[in-house]
Amino acid sequence: MRVALANVWHALDGVLISDLKEKHLLFWFYNEIYIDRVVEGIVDFPSWLVSKLMSKQFKNFIGEFFAHDMKS
Repeated sequence: MRVALANVWHALDGVLISDLKEKHLLFWFYNEIYIDRVVEGIVDFPSWLVSKLMSKQFKNFIGEFFAHDMKS
């Protein structure tokens, strides 16, 4: 999975992906535009995977996390 994601984002020179531990990855985005694309894309999860309400709540949480992290 990491290799597939890296191939997509590295083509855009937009992210560094690091393994933290089993099943945990750290994404370092080089530009805020890429973060926005990821956060906006969270709402587009397939309906069989998560409900729209859950995906919107997840998007809001991630957005707040990114906003807080960028202030530090």
